[in-house]
Amino acid sequence: MTATRTRQRDGREAIPVLLGLAAVKVAVHLATAGRYGWHRDELYYAAAGRHLAFGYPDFPPVTPLLARLSELIFGGSLAGFRVLPALAGAAIVVLAGLLARELGGGRAAQVLAGLAVLGSPMFLGANALLQTVTFDQLAWVVVLFLLTRLLRTGDPRWWPAVGAAVGVGLQTKFTMFTLALGIAVGVLATPVRRHLRTPWPWLAAGIALVVLAPNLVWQAVNGWPTLEFLDQQTTEVAGEESPLSFAVDTLLLVGPLALPLCAGGLWVLFSRTRYRALGWTCLVPPVVMLATQAKAYYAGPLYPLLLAAGA
Repeated sequence: MTATRTRQRDGREAIPVLLGLAAVKVAVHLATAGRYGWHRDELYYAAAGRHLAFGYPDFPPVTPLLARLSELIFGGSLAGFRVLPALAGAAIVVLAGLLARELGGGRAAQVLAGLAVLGSPMFLGANALLQTVTFDQLAWVVVLFLLTRLLRTGDPRWWPAVGAAVGVGLQTKFTMFTLALGIAVGVLATPVRRHLRTPWPWLAAGIALVVLAPNLVWQAVNGWPTLEFLDQQTTEVAGEESPLSFAVDTLLLVGPLALPLCAGGLWVLFSRTRYRALGWTCLVPPVVMLATQAKAYYAGPLYPLLLAAGA
């Protein structure tokens, strides 16, 4: 039996388990969804959702749109408002297992990756609330899954799908720019740069810009308020975040037990030429976030890939 057939068999066997873990994830969140009151950010997104636009000063339009959709489906129910983030978190659990499969992991590795994400404080906390964080996490993991599939197959025709996912991610949270920068560095620093001689990566960039275009037009018409907001926010948080606090927060959010998997995963990505671009992709965003004194959880969407590689 070839390695490909073995991976396909293990993948089929692991999928029911991954779906079971996803179901546990949803059940846990929904069982506790109504036990705590509204978070102030949730009220903010709910209010923004009643005034839909192509942009807002401090976030792109996807989260307010999802908040409005939740309100239309579930009315004013707090538990209903938190269904979509729970489903997004469940999707991340499944995608973590699928990432392990793309990287060559068998059934045990896929289940371990799903379990690691399921038990991570980062995702347990973020996926309990309707905020940009949860949907940003899902967008990053989708991009990373598509990029991993591209690298495994060597088929540059996956680039347009990567570009579309990046565009949706940019419409969710602008931290996606750091992931896009990481991908660019990974491409330039590895043999994947040969793809630049084909039209596919350039088409991907064009698709991402087209998806982002409505927000760019809104920004231009309204005097680029997000740039002003980001500049003010950077000034306000200056000195609050340090490399030490970033590292401590990361340890607490990922979970000490999962940290060895992340470290091992980074080693795996850099040790395999085929996936080395993913290693660079995982290194660049935290460096940028440290330089800009961003919060440690902004880099959280990278951990499903690292956990999968470690598994």
